[in-house]
Amino acid sequence: MRVIVYYFGYGSIRTVVALRSLGAGPFTLTSGTVVNFSNGDRTLSIKDNSGVIKTFNISSDLVVEASTGASEKTKFQPAKGDPVRVTAIMVNGSATALFINTLVAN
Repeated sequence: MRVIVYYFGYGSIRTVVALRSLGAGPFTLTSGTVVNFSNGDRTLSIKDNSGVIKTFNISSDLVVEASTGASEKTKFQPAKGDPVRVTAIMVNGSATALFINTLVAN
């Protein structure tokens, strides 16, 4: 099981304020750079580190970790070339993003 931990604080002094379960999995983790993002189609395509383009459906309850903190999918507007790490699960045969970390270095 994976969870998202919401906290506030700086450095090693942090206070947990909420937990959110992503479910039981199995999960896939994919790192790469944004190739395409369609808010209308609710899809994200990234080129992974081996050069393969992978497309993810965007979950209705997607959480994104960015430099300004955690946010809902409505505030997620990645640009082409942005580094991301996607935590996904298979839903009806399609990879569906549950959590996107924009703070990763590829």
